[in-house]
Amino acid sequence: MKDIMEDINNKLGVIVCPGYSKSPIKNIGDYVQSYAALQFLPNGGTPVLIDRENVDKFQSNERVKTIMNGWWLGNPKNFPPTEAIHPLYVAFHLTPSAANLFFSPETIAHLKKYQPIGCRDIQTVRLMKERGIEAYYSACLTLTLGKSFKHKLEDISKVCFVDPYYEKFLSKHIVPSILTTLRSLVASFLKFRTICKISKSMKSSSNRKYSRVKYFFIAGRFYTTYSPIFTDELLRNAEYEEHSVLKADYPTDEERLSVAKNLLQKYANAKFVVTSRIHCGLPCLGIGTPTIFISSERLLKTGRLSGLVDLFKKVYYKNGRCSINLTDLNLSKKIDENFAFENKKDFEPFAKDLEEKVTNFLN
Repeated sequence: MKDIMEDINNKLGVIVCPGYSKSPIKNIGDYVQSYAALQFLPNGGTPVLIDRENVDKFQSNERVKTIMNGWWLGNPKNFPPTEAIHPLYVAFHLTPSAANLFFSPETIAHLKKYQPIGCRDIQTVRLMKERGIEAYYSACLTLTLGKSFKHKLEDISKVCFVDPYYEKFLSKHIVPSILTTLRSLVASFLKFRTICKISKSMKSSSNRKYSRVKYFFIAGRFYTTYSPIFTDELLRNAEYEEHSVLKADYPTDEERLSVAKNLLQKYANAKFVVTSRIHCGLPCLGIGTPTIFISSERLLKTGRLSGLVDLFKKVYYKNGRCSINLTDLNLSKKIDENFAFENKKDFEPFAKDLEEKVTNFLN
């Protein structure tokens, strides 16, 4: 019998995350990252879906080449992976709250064996280097999704809002939050039809079981936040998507990968996208769909976006209001449906390098 360390076949290990928490909601961004890896499956190859939270238990008669991209780790003690996994560490994000449990002597030795570690963000690079592990900023594997999807002018449809950041309910910033609520109540009377249309669009694409009244209130908060930047016509006619699904509605990895694929095709067909989801925004950069990223203090303080946010043209949200970075979007009026712009090109070297590294690894 061959030594498992030498028996590497044409299978491709793809990291998936069925869900380690008890929440009924699943962030489909995990499966967008899985799809980014899956697109590198060699012709005639076999995908092997590997549960991120159980890589320490994975068994196979043959060693499986696996792209270890994505968010790590809900259960940090479930690392390092077994020898049945032959890993390529690129686009690897470690949540800081898991760091102390994650960096066991066994994990540090394992990572040093496969260093340098390509990290999705600068914060993860720092966490690695603090433990003596060679690491570099690779950015995210979803930047390579232009390999599978293309933004084509002849297929363009509507502007698409995908979970742009705003305070749906009262926040800990009491005074600004109350003011935002008051403004949204006033807008609900003055712009009743517009908010009704937005509310209906939001509800039709949502997996959450909110009442129509609750969606109307949420749409009012959204309108109050974004109407100073976008025209009413654009907001009425836009499509609204969420990156969350109910686990019960899509119980299998294959179904969730299908949802991710359908969303990516929708983004490829959008005129432009407005989002606070990095696994919507980063794929759009790779695909070529113009993208406005809504950044905020809450998103930035975790460090999860360190390095990544600089790849976008941005609008910054703070205390119920949005401000435009004029170096990114030089506007003299509100953004309407005819607004045209191009993405930054800063992501391109990262996408090229990632594609080359993964292709060389699999060959």
